[in-house]
Amino acid sequence: MAQIEVKAQTKVEGQSEPLQGSIMYDFGDTLSEAIERFGEKVVFDLYLAQAKIQCQAAMRRVMVDGGDVQQVAKAWMPGTSLEKRVDPQAAVLQFLANATPEEKAEFLAKIKNLAKK
Repeated sequence: MAQIEVKAQTKVEGQSEPLQGSIMYDFGDTLSEAIERFGEKVVFDLYLAQAKIQCQAAMRRVMVDGGDVQQVAKAWMPGTSLEKRVDPQAAVLQFLANATPEEKAEFLAKIKNLAKK
């Protein structure tokens, strides 16, 4: 079993520099080694905690994209990410809202050329 370096830092009120430290720790090299070292319940609980965090991130992304959050239960798996849904009209409107007059003119000229084809 190989040890890996784990670093941590924390700010302390009243101190300008954060406290820092590092240790070498053996988490095990495989799932079997981790279970042997810490027990099945600990390993599963850690997996579940991290999987929930990833699931929540997927749910937030779907909500921001205006999708149905219930789809996460059907489409998402731990360790994966959901495909980002992009509304093309919203993307164009966002671009135009932030574009300079020159960028807008160039973009509209491209659209006119496409419409002629």
